[in-house]
Amino acid sequence: IPAVINRGETVMTSPAAQQWRRLLGALAQPADPSWARTAALSWFVGWSADELVASDDRALAPVQERLGRWSHALVSDGVAELRRMVWTESGVSARVLAMTDGDRSMTDLEHIAELLARDAPRHIGPVGLLALFDQLTLDTDIAELDVEVAARRVESDDDAVQIMTVHAAKGLEFGIVCIPTLWRLSQVRTTATIFRDPGDDARTIDVANKCKWPTGSAAAARHDLAKVESVGQSLRLLYVALSRARHSVFIWWSRTTSADRTGLARILFARDPDGIDPVAFVAPRVALPADEDAADVLSAVVEQSDQAVDVEPGPTRPWARDHSAGPGELVEARLDRALDRTRRRWSFTALTAGAYHASPDPLDASLGDAGAGDERADAGGADGRGAVPVAGFNGDEDGALVLGSIAGGTAFGTLVHEVLEHVDFAAAALDAELEDAIADATVRRGLDVDQGVLAAGLSACLDTPLGPLLDHRPLKDFRRTDRLDELEFELHLAPGRTAATDADVGALVRAHLDDDHPLRDWAEELAAGRFGHSLAGHLVGSIDAVLRVTDPNGGPDRFVVVDYKTNRLSPPGAEPRAADYHPERLPAAMAGHDYPLQALLYSAALHRYLRWRLTDYDPAIHLGGIAYLFVRGMTGRGVPHADGHPHGVFAWRPAPELITELSDLLDGKPTSRSSS
Repeated sequence: IPAVINRGETVMTSPAAQQWRRLLGALAQPADPSWARTAALSWFVGWSADELVASDDRALAPVQERLGRWSHALVSDGVAELRRMVWTESGVSARVLAMTDGDRSMTDLEHIAELLARDAPRHIGPVGLLALFDQLTLDTDIAELDVEVAARRVESDDDAVQIMTVHAAKGLEFGIVCIPTLWRLSQVRTTATIFRDPGDDARTIDVANKCKWPTGSAAAARHDLAKVESVGQSLRLLYVALSRARHSVFIWWSRTTSADRTGLARILFARDPDGIDPVAFVAPRVALPADEDAADVLSAVVEQSDQAVDVEPGPTRPWARDHSAGPGELVEARLDRALDRTRRRWSFTALTAGAYHASPDPLDASLGDAGAGDERADAGGADGRGAVPVAGFNGDEDGALVLGSIAGGTAFGTLVHEVLEHVDFAAAALDAELEDAIADATVRRGLDVDQGVLAAGLSACLDTPLGPLLDHRPLKDFRRTDRLDELEFELHLAPGRTAATDADVGALVRAHLDDDHPLRDWAEELAAGRFGHSLAGHLVGSIDAVLRVTDPNGGPDRFVVVDYKTNRLSPPGAEPRAADYHPERLPAAMAGHDYPLQALLYSAALHRYLRWRLTDYDPAIHLGGIAYLFVRGMTGRGVPHADGHPHGVFAWRPAPELITELSDLLDGKPTSRSSS
């Protein structure tokens, strides 16, 4: 169903603006019970009137405490962090989307948050933000706010229909443009007469409008100049409208009052056999042909355009309502077709939702794929399917882990991701930078962790050799110029019947794996339709890091997909030890969380990214593989190795054909091995 951009009113006059006003007022005075009660009734808290009446100061205290934390976040980290905390902690998304017209209201809430973030200075308090909000509302009332920025909108795909004024379309481009209204002269609804002064060409407003001052003839002359200005405006609008399309323009013309003074009439009918007639073009009015002759007159335009223009005559008789049949019986409308509900935004987390975790927040741009959204709060267990025995290895004799005592879960994992994203691995004072980043992140996220232990554990992680896939280099050897953090992507997926299923993906992976490959059983389960999804719409995600591995001998660079994992892989109740992260145990841990699927989707995204950016791109050369780093098992330079592979590092370089065929499969191009 095409989405319509509504530009008739601004978002600052919407119901969502009233909800923001209640919240900002409460943030400015969180200790005031009256403001806290006002906020409690807002969409951001969601109390009913009955709950408010029955509440006492003790019941109101958690609301005030939350408002205080949000107020502090605004002061310390700005509007963006306030928005993140409110959306994360309040449940406003689910609450609003459950309402009638919830999509409309949620879009307005987000829109206002963007306006506040755009106009707010970096450091602003609740009182200042409330004043800014009120100023935006006032600017709306006095028409000083940018109408296009503040106009209510609906997010839509590129192929949706967009309805907008010609002014709003200026500078934009569309595949097909329809122009249904330029056959009439636009009449600006204003009491002023506006024209260009013949003396200095200055744009002039006649403050003596409708007054015969100083004489009637002078006033009439000003009105004539205003008519000329309106014709010029009509020509300017016509130029903008006709130059917006990449492929086709559809434009309507009809005879009506003032049609002979429009820019469109001058282009169509102010002509002679050689083209535009200069005299007729600048005349006050254009001589219009009779309705039945219009198509014949325009045949000359078609011929001069070398068939780039076509004319389709419309009805020549005035339309009139037929009242003879009466109004007819009102009946209930029936939807007689099935709606395509397969198209949606997908991520790895959304694909596997239900198997390990709840469905992601639909307003999260990565759909739960950024940070540690894909890590469940497990208390232990190598893979959810039982531990894998390792011959000749006694875990009891192995040393304990630095990060083994820190509890796991999504919050801790996201903290680690944030620290690793912002720290320069190659910094001269790496330990000090780690300590500062951890201190900032723990305060910002409100987590109670042993910062010294975490710093020591991450320092060891960054000093751990990563095995042959990365030339045995540790993370600390990669400079900022050789790593790309949190690479966000959004891939178009094939629609409808051509869309791949998760079973198709599994069949393709299975066809590329040998029978003894450690991920073969996992691929078999995926090929059996483990999740039962049809992947139509868009695939979004965020790759933790892409590392560029340079060849010391001057050969081509390789690019490796890297994902950080903080999962605890020890058996339930057991003390975590390095043996839990033995290379032979990691494939089971990967399969137990379906991480191979995530790794392959990331690789397909990297394939498309590199294909667009490297002129000599060759998947067999530039796709360097996948490294999943289980940071708890990465204990530094002395990390145990097995056959040259370090503990804690799952390394895999899939066949380049698997990645390219997966990309094609997601794009709706079946491969020869996708169903084998």
